[in-house]
Amino acid sequence: MLDSRTRERLEAKVRDFNTQLAEIRDNPQLSELGKREQIRELYDQAQPVVEQLRAEAAKTTQTTVADLERRLFGLADNDPTAVISYRDAADRVAAIKSPAELGELMERAHRSGDATLLRAGFHHAFRKSRDPLGSDDWDALVGEYVEHNPTAGDDLAQLQHLTSPRGKTAQFAEMLATSIARPKELDDRHQPSDQVPETHQVEHLTR
Repeated sequence: MLDSRTRERLEAKVRDFNTQLAEIRDNPQLSELGKREQIRELYDQAQPVVEQLRAEAAKTTQTTVADLERRLFGLADNDPTAVISYRDAADRVAAIKSPAELGELMERAHRSGDATLLRAGFHHAFRKSRDPLGSDDWDALVGEYVEHNPTAGDDLAQLQHLTSPRGKTAQFAEMLATSIARPKELDDRHQPSDQVPETHQVEHLTR
């Protein structure tokens, strides 16, 4: 998703482009070829700016998603022992196929204070909840984890907003609203010319 500042910059660039494009098209002093050349120059100047802003926004989104996933599912401690424990926990939950079985394991982890296993279970439940064919019970496990770990709630909501199908649809709509369409005058099939076509005199031979 675009942050407010980037969206404002993109919208301003698109408005400016469309205004100048309309002025060129409506300029009676320009030939069709002259209009085409000015439109090409305008597009070639504006499009790279829009692409750069969009690339910067995409990079920011990727970084945000990575940070959210690390805070929600990653390790707070890079100690080798902690890393090994987390890998073992992840392998353990990966074999679980049903929400009921995972729920029992997460409950035991909660009672015993095994935060590593509990977080691995939360991650597994979250992944399963993203499956369109998955059971709603996976969502319930995610909700239970957040209920006991309220600080994860905001991060989870933001992650879901950025990565869910609905969020991606919103991003696509946002992209369309802040994009510059290639003008039809630049279509290769549209080649205006100021030159008058050559005419060929046909001689009529009479006998």
